[in-house]
Amino acid sequence: MSNYQKITALGIKCKDISGQQKVNCPFCVDGRSNKKDKSLSVNVEMGVYKCHYPSCSASDGKSVNVNERKVEYVRPVSRLQKVSDKVVSWFESRGISNNTLLQFKVTEEEQFFPQAQKKRNAICFNYYKNDLLVNVKYRDAEKNFRMVSGAELIMYNLNSLEGYKWCVIVEGEMDCLSMHESGIYPVVSVPNGASKGNQNLKYLDNCIDEFADKDKIIIFTDNDSAGLSLRDELTRRLGRERIWYVNSIDGCKDANEILLTYGPEMLQKVIAEAYQIPIEGIEKVNDVKDKINDIYLNGFPTGLKAGYPMLDEHISFRGSEFTIITGTPNAGKSTFLSNIIVRLAAKHSWKIAMFSPEKQPTEILFTELAELFIGKSFFSYNPINKMTEKEVDVAREFVEDMFFFMKIDEMDVTIDGILDKAAELVKRNGINCLVIDPWNYVEHQVPKGMSETQYISEALTKVKRFKDRYGVHVFIVAHPTKIRKENGSYVVPTLYDISGSANFFNKCDNGFVVYRDYATGETQVHIQKIRWSFVGRVGEVRFVYDVKCKRFTEIGSEERFSPINDYEQKNDEIYGNEDIPF
Repeated sequence: MSNYQKITALGIKCKDISGQQKVNCPFCVDGRSNKKDKSLSVNVEMGVYKCHYPSCSASDGKSVNVNERKVEYVRPVSRLQKVSDKVVSWFESRGISNNTLLQFKVTEEEQFFPQAQKKRNAICFNYYKNDLLVNVKYRDAEKNFRMVSGAELIMYNLNSLEGYKWCVIVEGEMDCLSMHESGIYPVVSVPNGASKGNQNLKYLDNCIDEFADKDKIIIFTDNDSAGLSLRDELTRRLGRERIWYVNSIDGCKDANEILLTYGPEMLQKVIAEAYQIPIEGIEKVNDVKDKINDIYLNGFPTGLKAGYPMLDEHISFRGSEFTIITGTPNAGKSTFLSNIIVRLAAKHSWKIAMFSPEKQPTEILFTELAELFIGKSFFSYNPINKMTEKEVDVAREFVEDMFFFMKIDEMDVTIDGILDKAAELVKRNGINCLVIDPWNYVEHQVPKGMSETQYISEALTKVKRFKDRYGVHVFIVAHPTKIRKENGSYVVPTLYDISGSANFFNKCDNGFVVYRDYATGETQVHIQKIRWSFVGRVGEVRFVYDVKCKRFTEIGSEERFSPINDYEQKNDEIYGNEDIPF
């Protein structure tokens, strides 16, 4: 871990990834009236910081070296004062009694809100882990929210899970209080609600072990598109075999509205009538009625765009899909796929698991991903466009956050072994994508008496079951064998030309061919199969390849997407510049 990474892990928001700078001090800013005072001096190269505010205990007036201290989360100061009568009355109007507020240690204090650029009275939802206060969510009268910068992000009311074999997960603190008010516990809430299209559940990573002993988990999110998306992601991460859903109540979007409209008995009834996810392979229309209503209102959900305008018209990328990539030798199949996954990781926070034995050891694969992310060369043979040391640090942070590399010398490299390892990564780290590149490096053990075609059919069926079960998009790079030449040049192959079996075409959801036209220097991407029309359409898109940074750029497009810029913007949206707004 670099000094920059160690510094930012403390909640220190550096303006740059190198050099001497002065920034806000996360250790004392919450308790000060002047939130803009940049009292913290930081030297990134030396890994040293010092706060010049007299009463700050972060450094006690001395310089602190991050390499000489244990990296810890910022701990908020416990202020367990009672809430005012006005706040008690407001909660009572939402069906929440003062006794529940006391049990949950809800407090009240004045806090600065970046959204309003002023201090305001705030309700404090205190987050505890092992009886320690680890974070606080502040809410003002105008529904502005923030959390403590640099503090650990976990689920609300996490301590309630101890000793129970089941639990309920809701979408907000008010819903959590409403459930408890109705005599339903243990119950926890996600800290930042639901955000459709961005399911980077860092809080679940931080408390996943708390759910290890749970046999039954009831997920009770809001009955809207974002809530359903969150429900699906929690199901994917926690394992559908122990997940139960609740039936929606007409006119009520969440637990608090049910409590206010119908009383605690209805909430108890909703939980009592929760239903387990149907047996795999069996489904009734009413099992997916919420999704049907969502499709009726909003249409089929399209996939995520890679940020290539013309390619985006032809293909988007959804979970639970399987994409085959093939092409002529040296056409850039793997590199083109790397362009796609770096964009998906930067633009949409997709976490990627990679089985890429041709690019091991890991440091080799890192250099390629770094070049695609930064847009500059990693190596000194291109000194004009070589990335700086601080850009290497930023790239390392990005790859560390978003990529997981399977080591072929430490695992079973059969299709079963790869899929089992990917399943572990889903549960532990929430991966969204699995890359198998190439298919011929998988150890294919064809049983005696089984043809190669039969074996491939069964292996690809396992891939399909995996992507459906875990909501993962699987990319497989497969080489063709039937390569024809005309007039000394390769003919564009088809998905039927892949080595082994036509099952590759039949069983994939999407398939495209990468073809290099050496006469023009163009790279052609032929989208030859799209299973669902709302995902895209077949067609052709032309690219030019920049060997200096391994990027593909569309011909005839005004596309100016930069992975590094989008990644930094996305992090600001998730975590905020000073605090976390929700």
